[in-house]
Amino acid sequence: MEQVQCSNCGGYKVSTWPIQIEQNAAERTPPQNLFLGLVGYVGIISVLIIMPIGIFTGIMGDGTIFLIGLVGFAFSIMVAFLVRLSIPNAIMVTKSYNHVCKICGYEWNWAVGTPRPEVRVNPHLIRQGGEHLKEQERQSRKAQGLE
Repeated sequence: MEQVQCSNCGGYKVSTWPIQIEQNAAERTPPQNLFLGLVGYVGIISVLIIMPIGIFTGIMGDGTIFLIGLVGFAFSIMVAFLVRLSIPNAIMVTKSYNHVCKICGYEWNWAVGTPRPEVRVNPHLIRQGGEHLKEQERQSRKAQGLE
């Protein structure tokens, strides 16, 4: 990023920090994953219904319904796991930047994709701000016992 100039006084002593937002999960999830996820979760629910029927009713003495339920359950867990793996993690997107001029104290926000604000150079504000910064530095050194 290029050096930012204060649009109020024209000075270059500007603190800048990004304003970031998390990208919406719907924007990160491919459509085929939604279908697979639906299949997986419907499978889990149906298996949770089939397995108890197979266990408690004993319709087939050899446990075939239970085995079908167990295989279906394993398949459903695998599909749900694969869907979860294919969804990328959250991405932080920079929406705008906040700026604060250390010389004149002016604060502004610049959104990405918009033109930068027009700069008006004001030598009087720069001189006053420079004197103020020097005074702050002097007081800081005095408080630390360096002066």
